[in-house]
Amino acid sequence: MKTTIKLLKSAKNIALVSHSNPDPDTIGSTIALYDILSQMGKKVELFCDADKNDNYAFLTAYNSYKFGVIDSFKAFDLVVAVDVASESTLGGLAQPFLAH
Repeated sequence: MKTTIKLLKSAKNIALVSHSNPDPDTIGSTIALYDILSQMGKKVELFCDADKNDNYAFLTAYNSYKFGVIDSFKAFDLVVAVDVASESTLGGLAQPFLAH
């Protein structure tokens, strides 16, 4: 846990990745971490390899998600998978996540 806290505190530009079949648990925990890190002055972006689900649109930060696949997370100091049990649940974001 100490290592995780140290990494989060030292990173300035952080990507948070939810699993590819997002449910309220992954959305809620990712947005909670997004809020905390943003309040710490971090630049935080949210990613999910899924289609946008308007059922969560009432959550302000949900509208900040980038949905679909990206080629790389190289622009980020740190990439954190939230509520992800295995790399396969990251969908098309698994390869760029593991490459980071």
